[in-house]
Amino acid sequence: MATTDSWSGYTSDVTIAVTSVVSDLTEIETITIREGAQYLWAEFRNSDISDLDAFEVAVKPFHRPSKGQTSSFHIIANTAADFTTDIKEPILGCSSDLTTLPKATAHLLWMMVKGLAQVRFRASSKSTGTTKVGVKWSVR
Repeated sequence: MATTDSWSGYTSDVTIAVTSVVSDLTEIETITIREGAQYLWAEFRNSDISDLDAFEVAVKPFHRPSKGQTSSFHIIANTAADFTTDIKEPILGCSSDLTTLPKATAHLLWMMVKGLAQVRFRASSKSTGTTKVGVKWSVR
């Protein structure tokens, strides 16, 4: 059985764009997954004065360019139910609805990453105040 080292990282205080257009979400972090990794744990912290109004988790499947395979990001969660009552793999759990991450709070997300090349987190806010979000993550 192969062993996979764990690795982690963080992004702090990404300023979230004020927008009403879902395609204009601000990227918080894109994590490249090493082959053989199994799980991702992430803690999101809204450190500023406004709540989020949209949050998206998208994944890019692993592909082999040498075989002509390509892949793009696929949204796997972007509604309240996706994070609370209707959780589906690869997401395994979430401590709260991330689409409305309140100011001055932190919430956790854990998911399977086997077979994935990348995981991307994006968010937006309709509030006129500044919203800053950070993420600490660990993959194993």
